[in-house]
Amino acid sequence: MFATHDRTRIAMAGLPAAVGQHYWSQIEVPLFVPFLMVTYKPEPGREDDCQGAATGQGAATEMLGSVEDLVASTYWAARNNLVIDTVCLICPAHMCGQKHWGLYLLTGISIAFEPDAREQVAYVYETTEGKMVSSLLSTPVEKLVWAKQLFSFKGSSLAAQAS
Repeated sequence: MFATHDRTRIAMAGLPAAVGQHYWSQIEVPLFVPFLMVTYKPEPGREDDCQGAATGQGAATEMLGSVEDLVASTYWAARNNLVIDTVCLICPAHMCGQKHWGLYLLTGISIAFEPDAREQVAYVYETTEGKMVSSLLSTPVEKLVWAKQLFSFKGSSLAAQAS
């Protein structure tokens, strides 16, 4: 489940029961799925109601593991006088067709289906560079059957518009 490296291994000195015991200053969690980094900002005119507004910083940034979490997060944001400022896709290499993980600023998220198996749902992430990244690896994006756009992050404030 976790990957460790000897260079981060530290002896637990000073504890009688810990003789010969070690801990790691860092570990890796091998992930093979994408996740989203979402930044929020105060709603226009509500800047004084939000933490971080006085310093000019965004009110919150969080990492989400799914589009479903993003949907739930929009309700949390609305209750806290926040709007989505940016959404980035942090994408494993096999999914984005690269040698390394990619970080992409998104303009939208849509839902699509496998042409021959409608029960296989795909999320299609649209980047500011015009790249389309699909969560369904078995079918190229251009062959998917489009259902609807779930989010659009276009516009000057990049506020999420849930469809």
